[in-house]
Amino acid sequence: MSAAAAGFDGLRDIAFEALLDHDFFGYASRVSIQIYLEAHARKLHRRIRHRIQLRSFDAICRLVENGVGVSVVPESAARRCKRTMSIRVLRLSDKLGVARDARVRGTNAKRCLRMRGNCSTT
Repeated sequence: MSAAAAGFDGLRDIAFEALLDHDFFGYASRVSIQIYLEAHARKLHRRIRHRIQLRSFDAICRLVENGVGVSVVPESAARRCKRTMSIRVLRLSDKLGVARDARVRGTNAKRCLRMRGNCSTT
């Protein structure tokens, strides 16, 4: 997800690696989606440039709307935020797959994501 005027004009999707060139709004360090995104960045031999880490999709979307970074959120959250915020919703073109159908399994310290579908970048 990006601000509506953030230079992603004409794009419908984007590679996760391309997002790593931008300041990123992420999640608190022990949130499953954050752990997954950081692992994926490591596989690409890259790091996420965190501008800030937040706890809610709405807070992330608000900051993205202000044009100071990008983020990856579940598609359902991106679509919901797009109704009231000026953001661009792009699909990830690679097989990252943290998506609207992502399911968290396990308990407390042991969490893993079972991925299906596409993830929206915000």
